Amino acid sequence: SLKITVWQRELEKWAPELSVQVADGGAGTRRKQLASGADCFIISWDLLRVHSRLAPYGQEALTEAQKTPKELNELGHHTVILDEAHHCLNPKSQQARAAWAVMSGAEYRYALTGTPVGDHVGDLWGILHGLDPAGFAGKTKYMDRYAETTWGLWGGLEVIGLKSQNAAEFRKVPAPMMRRMLKPVVLP
Repeated sequence: SLKITVWQRELEKWAPELSVQVADGGAGTRRKQLASGADCFIISWDLLRVHSRLAPYGQEALTEAQKTPKELNELGHHTVILDEAHHCLNPKSQQARAAWAVMSGAEYRYALTGTPVGDHVGDLWGILHGLDPAGFAGKTKYMDRYAETTWGLWGGLEVIGLKSQNAAEFRKVPAPMMRRMLKPVVLP
């Protein structure tokens, strides 16, 4: 509901010179909408996954269908804004990988979220990777540098905190890319 009630309204208010297209309806209708030549496209996270190829992650093999560019990948984005970017916290999710694929060609990338970290410092990597794929290329290197880990009860690796010896460095890493705004400041 936000894609129509908020983003479309705000774009029409603050950038009336831009044409705005909300991707909605059936698959055929959405394809026509994405081919409309609009300046701005507004699409939900679920539909993002449907209309974008997937970016690779780790050792997971992509099928030919997942590698094939789709409508959103062929638009040549100048700017991509991800609202509710916490959908990128799980790098194995198709939504995160579709977002990365769409963001990869954009000159400007923005990620908006009230929850940049869900459970631990490792969660932030998915958002940082989308914003700066070259600077945050591999999650393993990031985790080795910043996350304090241990083996869990059932054998899986668990993050138990931020490495104290690299905490100051870690806080400087996202600082140029993050701006914290409190609700009392934003809501009015």
